[in-house]
Amino acid sequence: MRKFSINALLLAGTALIIIGAVGFLIGCDDDRCFYFDWQKTRHTNSFAECLARGYPVMESFPRRCQAGDKIFVESSGQGLDANIKVIEPLAWQELGLPAVIIGAARVFENQFSFRIKDGSGNILTEGFSSADSPDTGQFGLFRVETSYRAPAQNAGVVEVFQYSPRDGSEVDKVSVPVRFKAVPSTTLKVFFVNERKQKNPMTCAEVHSVDRRVAKTVTPAGAAIEELLRGPDRLEQEQGFTTYLNSGVKLLGLAIADGIARADFDQTLSFQVSSACLVEAVRAQIVETLMQFSTVKEVIISIEGQIEGILEP
Repeated sequence: MRKFSINALLLAGTALIIIGAVGFLIGCDDDRCFYFDWQKTRHTNSFAECLARGYPVMESFPRRCQAGDKIFVESSGQGLDANIKVIEPLAWQELGLPAVIIGAARVFENQFSFRIKDGSGNILTEGFSSADSPDTGQFGLFRVETSYRAPAQNAGVVEVFQYSPRDGSEVDKVSVPVRFKAVPSTTLKVFFVNERKQKNPMTCAEVHSVDRRVAKTVTPAGAAIEELLRGPDRLEQEQGFTTYLNSGVKLLGLAIADGIARADFDQTLSFQVSSACLVEAVRAQIVETLMQFSTVKEVIISIEGQIEGILEP
C-alpha cells in the first residue's frame, strides 16, 4: 500500500511537471524560450515577426512571409487610401538604366518626388515630376525615366513620395525594393549653369559640366542631349547647378555629319525665351553638351526644322 502511494505521488508529480512544462512552452512568447518550431509559429502574428524569425519570404509584390500555415503580407504603403501608387518597378524587379518608374498619384499641385538608393543608403538620384491628374483630388498617371549613379551594392530601393507643403517632411512615401541590373554603361558630360562656379559674371554663356552614367549606346550625343533635357537632379541642384531650358522640351532629331551637329527641338525650347542672357545660356548648354564629342566641331540648332529667327532676343 505504501509502495502504491509513492508510485502514485511520483506519477502525479511527473504529470504536474509535464503540464507545467507544456503550459510554459505554450504560454511563452519570448524567442529565448522557443525550443520548437510550433512555438515560433504560434506566436508569429505579423510580417515583421515572420521575417525576423527566419521564415521564408516570397518575392512577390507586396512580399509575403509564411510561418507554418500562416501567411503575412508586407505593408507597401499602397493601401486603398494611399495617395501614391507605384505600378513599376515591382518588388525585387531588376532596375535597368535608365530606371523607369510608373504609377499614379493624387498629390498637392500634381508634384511628387522620387529617389533611388542603394543598399548602403547612398542616394543615386533624386528628382521630381508631375502626375497627369485631370482635377484636384483625382489620381493622375505618371512615368519617370531617369539615369542614376553607380550603386555600391546589387540591392536598393525606389522611393516615391511628396514633400509636405505644411512642414517639408516626406509624406505618402512608397518604397519598393529592387535589384540593379548589370548594364554596360558609359559616362557623359551634361552642361548646366552654376553661379557658384561662375568665373566671369559678365557673361551668360558660362556653363559647367556634371557627369551622367548612361547605358552604352551607338548614339552618345543623343543620349547626352536627353540627359540635358532632364535637367539637374536634386543632388546637383544642391551643388548650385540649374538649367535655363524649359521643362518638357523634346528632341525631334539629331544628325552629325562633316563635323556639324544639327539638333532639332520642339517649340517648347523657345517658349518665353526672350532675353539676350536667357538665349545665350540656352544655346551654351546645348552647344557645350554636343561639343564634348570629337566628331562635333559646330552645332546648328533648329526648332521643328526652322533655323532662321529662332532663339533670338
